[in-house]
Amino acid sequence: MGISLLSMKRSLAAGFGIAAMFVQPFAPVFPCAHAAELGANGPKGESGHRKWGPEMVVPLSLERIAALPEPERDAWTQYWERSQASKEHDKKSLDAEVKAQGIENSIPTLEYLGTQVTFDSRKPLSWYASEEARKLAETMISYQAPNGGWCKAINYGKGPRQPAATWFPVTHPTKRNWWIYSATFDNGATTKQMRFLARAFRATGREEYRRSFITGLDYIFAAQYPSGGWPQVYPLKHSYNDGITFNDDVVVSVMELLRDVAGDNPEFSFVDAERRQRAGKAVQDGLRMILKAQVVRAGKPTVWGAQHDPLTIEVTGARRIEPPALSGAESAAILRYLMQIKNPPPEVVRSIEGALSWFESSKITGIRQTTREGYVYYESDPASQTQWWARFYDPSTNKPVFSGHEDGIVYGSFQEMWNNGNRNSYDYYTQRPSSILARELPKWRKMIASTSKQVSTKNQ
Repeated sequence: MGISLLSMKRSLAAGFGIAAMFVQPFAPVFPCAHAAELGANGPKGESGHRKWGPEMVVPLSLERIAALPEPERDAWTQYWERSQASKEHDKKSLDAEVKAQGIENSIPTLEYLGTQVTFDSRKPLSWYASEEARKLAETMISYQAPNGGWCKAINYGKGPRQPAATWFPVTHPTKRNWWIYSATFDNGATTKQMRFLARAFRATGREEYRRSFITGLDYIFAAQYPSGGWPQVYPLKHSYNDGITFNDDVVVSVMELLRDVAGDNPEFSFVDAERRQRAGKAVQDGLRMILKAQVVRAGKPTVWGAQHDPLTIEVTGARRIEPPALSGAESAAILRYLMQIKNPPPEVVRSIEGALSWFESSKITGIRQTTREGYVYYESDPASQTQWWARFYDPSTNKPVFSGHEDGIVYGSFQEMWNNGNRNSYDYYTQRPSSILARELPKWRKMIASTSKQVSTKNQ
C-alpha cells in the first residue's frame, strides 16, 4: 500500500530531493517532470536552490497511454477519447448558440473573484422552496455546461446566463479566443451546485432540479480516471490540471458527495438504483486510489501530495507555488474522510494511523501569522505554542519547502523566499490538522474500540 520512497533513490542525491519520484521502471517517459530538471543538474537560482514551474508537469497524453500494458491502455484510451469528444461537444454547443443569435463570437462571462456558490446545510428545507432559492437554482442550471459540470468564479447574482454567453469565466475578454476549460471541481464547483439542487428538489419536487443533478452525477462518473481519482478540470485541459487533485479538496469533495448518494442519505433518495450502485463503486475505486497514493517513508505510510499523477499515482506539482511535495493541508481533509468510514478495514486503519503519526511528528510551533506590505506573512514567535503545519514538505527529508510565486525557486524557509522578492498571500502554513487531532481523533478512537469490542464478542 502506498508509494515507497525506496523507489525514489535518485532523489536522495538531489538538492531538493524529489526528482526520482518521477522515475518509472516500466515507462519511457517521466509522468510529472523530467528527472534532470529537478535533479542535481537542473535549473537553479543564484542561491543554488531547485526551481519549479507548471511547465515541468507532463500531463496525460496519448504517448504516455501508448506505453501502458494493454489492459490498462484500452481503458485509458477510452477515457481520453471520451474527454476529447466531450470537449468538442461543448464547443459545438456554444457555436450553435452563437450562430442562432446571429453574432460572430460568443459573449464572455467575466471572471468573478467574489463569493463563490455555497451550500449551507444549516438552512431549513423550507428556504429551498423560497423565491430566492428558485432564482438561484434557475441561474445555476443556466450555467451548467453541456457536459454536465459547472465552472467556478461565476457571479450568479447577475441572473441566468444569456444565449451565446460562456458558462465559464473569461479572464482576458480582449483575447479573441478565450476558451480555457469547460467545467471543474475546483473550489467546490460542481459538487456544491449538485448539493444545492438536490436539496431544492427535495423541497419543491421540480423536475428540472432533479434532471440537472442527474446530469451532473453522470459528469462525475465520466470524469473519474481508470485509476480511481479525478482531475481538477474535465474535459481534460492537458496541463497540471490533469493531475489527480487533492488540492482544495477536489477528490474528497467528490467522494463525499458520491458516498452520500450511494448511502441512505434522504437528500438523494430520488437517485435511481443503478446510479446509486455506480456511485458506490466509484467511491471504492477512489478509496483504493487514496490508499495507493499515500507516500511511504521507511516502510511507514505518511500522507499525500496536493496532486498525484493519474497514471503512476506518484506525487506531482501544479502551479509555481505548488511543487511536488507532501501536503500538510490537503492531507488533513483526506484523513478526515478516512476517519468517517464506518467499520474500516485493516488497510484503512493502517493508513489513518500512519497519517496521524506523521501529523504528530511534523507539527511546528514558534511562529505566528501576520501581514506585511499587504500580504500574509509568517514570523518567528518563540513563545507561541500554536500548532502549525507547513503546506508543503520535501518527501525525502520531510522538511518544509516554500516555492516562490515570482521566481519558482524552492526555498527551505518562508523568510528566505520572502527575502528574495516573492510576495503572495498563499497559505504556506496551515492549522487544518488541529481540529482533526482535537475533535475527530477521540471520536474515531472510540469508534474503533467499539468495533473491536463487537468483533471480539461475536467471536467468543
